[in-house]
Amino acid sequence: MMPNAPASQSGPEPLTSPCRNHPTVRNEEGCARCYETYCSVCFFDLDEGPVCPPCMMRPPAGGPKGALLYSLGGFGCAFAAAAFLGTMVLYGVMTGEELVDPWATLIGMATMLACFGGIALSFMGRDLSRGTGATLPMVGIVANLLLTLVFVLMSIIGSFM
Repeated sequence: MMPNAPASQSGPEPLTSPCRNHPTVRNEEGCARCYETYCSVCFFDLDEGPVCPPCMMRPPAGGPKGALLYSLGGFGCAFAAAAFLGTMVLYGVMTGEELVDPWATLIGMATMLACFGGIALSFMGRDLSRGTGATLPMVGIVANLLLTLVFVLMSIIGSFM
């Protein structure tokens, strides 16, 4: 073979990286989501590009931007729940009176709604950040669960007073 011959005349290319599903076929391109290489038979053609079979089986990750938005929403709900709890406690301290119905009920329901909404948003943020090592969603989950626990304990103690 001549040293200056074009690549097309150099003969068959050696099989360097076989497809994990088809060992006799060479990998051609990478997945648009996980960047793993497979042969063209394995890929699913989507708008975002070729997607491998494992990535088709799991939902697409929202990436750090989507996870951050949901996590911040979870923290916003935790802040709102803490504000509602503070309102319930500080009202009695500042005025010397207890909150009466319907305000106590409305603030209590708003607190629980904010806590549960924060937990849900933080779990969504956790799912979107899967594989990125983000700790913010888990902190939001823990913060909202602790606020829920505080509210439930306050409700139990208040019912016996």
